[in-house]
This record gives sequence, structure tokens and C-alpha cells, in this order.
Amino acid sequence: MQSATLLLTESLSKTSDHIARSAGNLESIAGELEKIPEAGDLAEFSVLLQRCLTALRDEAVRHKTQHSAIQSDLARAGEKPHGSLTEIDPVTGLPGEIAGAKAVRDACARGDSSFAVAFAADRMQTLNLRYGFKAGDEILLVLAERIKQSLQPGDLLFRWRGPCFLLLLNRAMPESRVTVELNKTLGSKFTHMLTMGTREVVVQITGSWSTLPLSAQSDADDVLRRVDEFVVLRAGAAPPAAATGG
Repeated sequence: MQSATLLLTESLSKTSDHIARSAGNLESIAGELEKIPEAGDLAEFSVLLQRCLTALRDEAVRHKTQHSAIQSDLARAGEKPHGSLTEIDPVTGLPGEIAGAKAVRDACARGDSSFAVAFAADRMQTLNLRYGFKAGDEILLVLAERIKQSLQPGDLLFRWRGPCFLLLLNRAMPESRVTVELNKTLGSKFTHMLTMGTREVVVQITGSWSTLPLSAQSDADDVLRRVDEFVVLRAGAAPPAAATGG
């Protein structure tokens, strides 16, 4: 449900941007119309009128094209599970949310010295709006591979909802040391090159996270609730000045 809400929010934001742009373009056309003299040179009148009509036609074509693009994004997103409630997330190939929730419950039941880390890619809503969901999926896949490289034996990684992942770190150490480790492995910015038709675009990728210690005293439902709160917060938030643990 939250994934569907995020998808609709992104589509509405994109539609609002298009409407705002159309309003600006139409305002410019209105300005051109105001230049037409009440009584003046007929040739000048004809030129200005033709310019306005051409601008209106171009605006109608642009609006139709962008509306079709939004419909295509929604249709494509609807053809696959948009969250990660499936056994395997189709975007990253990682175990999904159900497996992640089970792993958290199992860790709490065993009383393992471990940490659940909810990690989110920054600016994913903006990147999806600007470059499309296909590019967003590519960024999530690249990010998943980068996170995998930071894991140690016994660690687990799951795809959560929206732009988020869940890490389960097997660490018998204070939370402060885990924060230091995460700052080193996940706190650095990196770039990725997207191929957009005939051009290439370099995007900067950063992330933020929330660290939740697990123990025999941990309430698994409370841990998962806090993970979901982080997901909702990060899905629509602007990126922080720097990625930090918290």
C-alpha cells in the first residue's frame, strides 16, 4: 500500500510540474497577444497571431506527449510488484520485505548481538521524476551491489519498500562502533552514469540510514514499525547535508 501511495505521489508531482510549466508557457503566449495593437499594421498583427497559434499547438503536443509518458510509467509500474513483498525483489534480485521481517523476528528471538539498519537512497523521488522509473531501478540495483560489497560474513541484505533497504548486521560491538563502520562503508558519495537515449548523464548517489540494536529484549514488531517509519520519512524527504548514522 505504501509503495502504491509513493508511486501515485510521484505521478501527481510530475503532473503538477507539467501543469506549472504549461501555465508559464500560456502566460508567455498571453503576453505575446497583448502586444497585438488594437489598430496597427496588418502584417504585424498576422505575424504575432501566427506566433501565438504556433506556440499553442506546440504546447498542446508537449502536454499530450508528457501525459502519455506518465501513463506509460504507471502502466509499466503496475505490471510488476512495486514493493518488495515478493520472495525475491525483481529490481535488485535481493530477498524482499517478508524475508527481511522474518529475519528480524528470528534475530530477536535468538537474542543475537546484531543490528537492523534501514538504509535509503537519497533523492530517489526527484531522480524518478527527472529520468524515469527505469533509471531509478538501475540506480537501486547499483546501490544494492555497492551495499553487498560492504557486508561481512553472516550479514544479510533485503530490499524494503520505496528507495529503502534493510541490512541485518551480525556485530557484537557497541552501536557507536557500528556507526563508525557505516560512515566508512555507506557514508561516502559516489557517481553513476545513466544512458538516456543518445546522451549520458552522471548522477550523484548518497544515502542515509537508521541503526536499530537487536537483542533478546527487543520487540520485533517495534523494530519493524521503526523501520517503516524511517521508510515513510525518507521516501519523501530531501537529502541531508551529509549521510550520517542515527
